[in-house]
Amino acid sequence: MGRRLGLFICSFLVSISSFSQVEGPCAQSLQRANSAFEIGHFYAISGILKNCLDNGFSREQKIQAYTLLTRTYLFLDKLDSADYAFLQVLELDPEFKVDEENDPIDIVYLSRNFTTSPILSLKIEAGTNFSRIDVVHNFGVDNTDQSEEKYRTGWGAQAGIGAELHFSNSVSLELLPRVSLKRFRYFNTLWDGDQQTKTESNLVLDIPLLARFTFPGEQWRPYVFAGGEANLVFISRSKNILENITGDAVTPTEGPTVNNRPSRNFVNRSLVLGGGVMYKFGYNYLHARVSYNAGLNLLNNRDKRYVEDNGLYNDPNLWLYAYADDDFRFNSIMISVGYTKPLYYPRKKSKFTLRDWFQKKTGKEEEEK
Repeated sequence: MGRRLGLFICSFLVSISSFSQVEGPCAQSLQRANSAFEIGHFYAISGILKNCLDNGFSREQKIQAYTLLTRTYLFLDKLDSADYAFLQVLELDPEFKVDEENDPIDIVYLSRNFTTSPILSLKIEAGTNFSRIDVVHNFGVDNTDQSEEKYRTGWGAQAGIGAELHFSNSVSLELLPRVSLKRFRYFNTLWDGDQQTKTESNLVLDIPLLARFTFPGEQWRPYVFAGGEANLVFISRSKNILENITGDAVTPTEGPTVNNRPSRNFVNRSLVLGGGVMYKFGYNYLHARVSYNAGLNLLNNRDKRYVEDNGLYNDPNLWLYAYADDDFRFNSIMISVGYTKPLYYPRKKSKFTLRDWFQKKTGKEEEEK
């Protein structure tokens, strides 16, 4: 019985709380203000709503109240006050939309003078990448009779944070730096059929600057982008395994971790092409994207091609990582998911547009003629 009584009391208190919000003094004030508008007592409406606008209305009630005030000021021909009241509506609901068929015509016309389009959006994303090597010229320490030099795709990961600058609802410029771990694998057959395997990992700061076009949509918004990217290689490490084959016996020997940083160019460049889709989530967006990053320069440093250039020449285990860099470019496929937060900016539209400038210029030229 005690448990049932406790549940009943909790339910009763929740019901009272909900009733007080819906039927409380501020709800009555909103009803009174609407009634005053219907009978034309426009000058009384602001006073009726003032106390609850300062403290009392819920968000939805505030939107209703400021919408009513907007219409009231339009009837009173107080245009500056109407603009202010409508801006408050847009501040509370940045995606407030006027129904041009059913809403009052005065609100419809006023709304056309305003926009809430974001100027800036903040972004965060993470994902995976698959990197591959594009060999330009071979310089490997190969046994030309038995060599089977191959490069294989390596798996990595990345995460980044950045921003998008909006020029319109469709056109924007995106800067989204990210830290990437990129890998590739190298296989070769050396003397007497010995098999060499090398796995290289690179820690890279990618700084892409992308021009982006977003297609219109309500819930889903696909987009495409293109641009350039700077790739700064901070760390490059590799691990070699040599499988010594004697008859049917295979003896694997793992070499030490090699610092490849001296033989890698620090600053690299890539061309970026890709696309994605945004899914509306409240006032924000979840997004997924895929891009192809094509290396524009050689990743390897030609002046540090051989192991002696890296200070390894006197190492007694040199044979464990006998290797000379080919000339190669580094390409990656990047797959990411993330979160986009538009920074809405309710404002009155600029009265002077490029179209106005063009028409004014054309008219001036006609007058001069």
